[in-house]
Amino acid sequence: GKVGLRVDLLEARLTPEGDERGRSASVVIRARPERAGTVIGEVTFEVNVSGPLAEVLKLGMQQGLSLQVK
Repeated sequence: GKVGLRVDLLEARLTPEGDERGRSASVVIRARPERAGTVIGEVTFEVNVSGPLAEVLKLGMQQGLSLQVK
């Protein structure tokens, strides 16, 4: 089913030259359900990007990237 989430943390790191793991970007989102008492506690999403950051940005612009935050 669908559960509304409240974001507690949104962290983005950009390292165009690459970090120690070869990532050019990393985004971490930590959230929990809006309503208490669900079986879901806290969830964490981590997205890592390796490679030229400029190419990722071009792809997002060409493909129409969208993000909705409430």
